Amino acid sequence: MMWPMHHPCSAPMPGCCVAPPGWIYHPVYVPVTCPPPMPEHRETECRCEELRLPQQIDANGDKKSDALVGGHDDAHPTLEYLVETGAADTTVTVTALRADGTASTWTDSGAGVGFHVQEGFLAVKPGTKLTLEVKDIKVTARLRWCETICC
Repeated sequence: MMWPMHHPCSAPMPGCCVAPPGWIYHPVYVPVTCPPPMPEHRETECRCEELRLPQQIDANGDKKSDALVGGHDDAHPTLEYLVETGAADTTVTVTALRADGTASTWTDSGAGVGFHVQEGFLAVKPGTKLTLEVKDIKVTARLRWCETICC
């Protein structure tokens, strides 16, 4: 038998989250670093540890991509884009559509040839839909952020 998804603890811990007899615990490994245990908790208590999960969407040519921002803290996306020689329309647009229906848009038109990075241009709450769009086949863009979850 496997540990059911509704079990209150994510992993067995001494004196806390112990699988019932006959059940098997299957760990899931995520390629991020967990922060150290929170000092206000004793070792024998179940506790919430936070993980920061990297997310990314890409767009190139006339393609647009979108994704939902999750987690429990605001996300601060970083935009990277490359404009190749010969690009006619170098417009890169990021749109954030919040759950309440309000939207904000960031656009860079006329970027020169080369690699560009934009940081700190947008903070989004969980439940926001992000859309990344570029207008020319010679423009490639990537939008990255981390979502903080409790495990």
